[in-house]
Amino acid sequence: MSVSVVLPAKNESAALGLTIRGIRQVLPDAEVIVVNDGSTDDTVEVAGIAGARVVSHPYSKGNGAAIKTGARAAAGEVIVFMDADGQHDPADIPRLLASLAQSHDMVVGARQKGSQASMGRGLANGLYNRLASWMTGHKVEDLTSGFRAVRADKFREFLYLLPNGFSYPTTSTMAFSCRIFGGVCANSCCQTLGQKPYRLFGVRSRFQPTSSGYSGSDHDFNPPAPANRRR
Repeated sequence: MSVSVVLPAKNESAALGLTIRGIRQVLPDAEVIVVNDGSTDDTVEVAGIAGARVVSHPYSKGNGAAIKTGARAAAGEVIVFMDADGQHDPADIPRLLASLAQSHDMVVGARQKGSQASMGRGLANGLYNRLASWMTGHKVEDLTSGFRAVRADKFREFLYLLPNGFSYPTTSTMAFSCRIFGGVCANSCCQTLGQKPYRLFGVRSRFQPTSSGYSGSDHDFNPPAPANRRR
């Protein structure tokens, strides 16, 4: 299956080149797309030198808007979304793809305790995860993780739902985890993939009105070293 890696980037020239080179090492044939979201530094030049395809917004539209632009531009059957600032380790992409191949439509690298940017953010994300789990009827490991692999055709079904800001992971996770019909989220089942401190969870979406699926099997998944986030 063909793979596109989409990197939304705004003023990420410091880490971008290393991130792209890391992707090339593990996926030499993958399409790498950098969506330049109104950067004022050398993001475009660094991405071009590293061999990525660059798609630019004329001004900053937001992370979600960059994700949508990248999804529309991607030629691959599978799209991997990851941050351009080095937070996510490209060496873990094959693990996402291996899990996706097990009949899933989306696989997410879920952060665990100790990998959040701050204690406050960790507590807030924990609350969001519990709420999402209650709404969908199964355990959602990480509602807001931006490190995920999706089947492109399935993901594009939900593009119109995605906001331009930073909550695209929340929206896409909820959309894939359940099929909302008549205002009710259908029950589904899930199984976590992997071991602490980082986990994968996989989603098999169904587009019939009455059902949605969620399944998985155990996989190890080692996280990249913690990185400070600007946001």
